Amino acid sequence: MTLPAPVRSAAEFAFRTTGARVRASKRVTRWVFGLDLASRKRPVLWDLALLALRHELPRAMGDAQRVLEVGTGEVGVLSLVVARALPWLDVHAVDVNPHFVECAHENAVRNGVRVNFFVSDLFNGVNGDFDVIYSAPPYVPRAWGEAHRHRGGDPNCVWDGGEDGLDLVRRLAVDAPAYLAPGGRLLIATSDFYHHPDDVLPAFGGYDVESRRPSAWNPTRLWVLSRPGTDRENLS
Repeated sequence: MTLPAPVRSAAEFAFRTTGARVRASKRVTRWVFGLDLASRKRPVLWDLALLALRHELPRAMGDAQRVLEVGTGEVGVLSLVVARALPWLDVHAVDVNPHFVECAHENAVRNGVRVNFFVSDLFNGVNGDFDVIYSAPPYVPRAWGEAHRHRGGDPNCVWDGGEDGLDLVRRLAVDAPAYLAPGGRLLIATSDFYHHPDDVLPAFGGYDVESRRPSAWNPTRLWVLSRPGTDRENLS
């Protein structure tokens, strides 16, 4: 269940202030992700979703051959992790921000990892279909973010999920089926820190739905979505 507002406020403040100093350390980032990551304008700041998904996503790929990340972020860390762990995968990743895409490509070159990064507003610039589409979209409710997230210095585009925090989650669920191969799956990360699972579930109408928390202490929840009547790999 979601935490009471005062508890969430205290936890958010701790993670965005003291936690930011740890997350900004290149040495810590290299230890956590096994990658040499750099941003052009500010320290690389990862969050709890990236921390949870760094191991979970490669395990969730099953027998996929062609995959797409929607909203790869400033350094492209999730797709770099997936491509490094599963080098036979054909990995594509998009973001609406050209600066983020350029920076992610530079990180791929720096780490010797092959990912096709390109600019797209969700699926607008995407062609073809994919066995797995995955995303850790912005999911923070706007009012909450405006009151608290500025303490860590994150730009709005990386956390602002709209009025209730689920705008992009809904758009992904609606648009993704046109780009999924037969039997394909959509993987979306949300956070129980902000949303009770029962509040997120209505966004996934028309899908067969599985979800899990990769870690008991981390509020990140991974949703595994497939269209009815298609085969899918269960998460172990």
